[in-house]
Amino acid sequence: MAKKRGAASRRKSKRRSAAKPKKPGAPAKKAPAPKIEIIDSYKFTSLNMPISVKVFRKHGEFVPTYELYISTISKNTEVILERIRKELVRKVSLGMVDITQIKRTGIVEEKFSNTIRDLVEKYFPDIDERTSTFLSSYLIQKSLGLGPIEILMDDESLEEVAINSAEDMVWVYHRKHGWLKTNLKIESEDKIRHYSSMIGRKVGREITVLNPLMDAHLETGDRVNATLMPISNDGNTITLRKFATKPWTITSFMESGAISPSAAALIWEAVQYEMSTIISGGTASGKTSMLNVVSNFFPPNQRIISIEDTREIRLPKFLHWVPMSTRIANA
Repeated sequence: MAKKRGAASRRKSKRRSAAKPKKPGAPAKKAPAPKIEIIDSYKFTSLNMPISVKVFRKHGEFVPTYELYISTISKNTEVILERIRKELVRKVSLGMVDITQIKRTGIVEEKFSNTIRDLVEKYFPDIDERTSTFLSSYLIQKSLGLGPIEILMDDESLEEVAINSAEDMVWVYHRKHGWLKTNLKIESEDKIRHYSSMIGRKVGREITVLNPLMDAHLETGDRVNATLMPISNDGNTITLRKFATKPWTITSFMESGAISPSAAALIWEAVQYEMSTIISGGTASGKTSMLNVVSNFFPPNQRIISIEDTREIRLPKFLHWVPMSTRIANA
């Protein structure tokens, strides 16, 4: 009987200990931070600014992240630079002719540069020449350029930059890693529309509610497509497709296996004998690249006229070339 009572009392004590409630002040366990796997990291320079890039995959997310960071600008410096930018807008007066004329964009930047340097020296009296140039470049890019989008365009590893709306992060297409979501976000739909209008003014195109679609190209030759709401349901969009920094040649085509030497020789003879040629294919199949390669065979003593919806062809400088762009009827 004594043994049975002892076993029963032990069972009761176990029940009591199991039923003990937690203390009200006990801290709750924190959820573990998501695991991050670094895929790639590198640095590049944009307008004298050192830029750091980190590509990583976060556990639970389907797409890797492209994180861009300007390492030399702190939060406090950013606040002062924003104050300088607002004072800059008040001090510099620009006429509409300066803003809209393509060939006078250098004059606009010169006006801004002179005032920016004075303001930077006013707010940062002890900085050296290199830092002053860096901060001036940053402010010019933010005031006259496309802001962080221009920094992305200076990354040679990227082929495409896509802004889908002010609610969504900016996306990029990386040569090694494909589509990536960045840590950049455009602050408002008005800002995206402003960027589209700025690009359009530089190339003589217009994007409005009546003409909500725009195909254009930057001075560097990069292609731009922009849309406005309600054509794009979620918000205003901009897509920038970069041109290759190193143009394709017939030699690089043969080395990569895109064309055989015998086919290259046949095309060369066809161009020399002025035969008609059609280059066709699906989207992103390499039509423009092929045309740029074939253009190297054009005789330098011939006059060449190109007509494009959006300027993409890049012919050698020694050719007698007149590039033209189409216009919408009655535009």
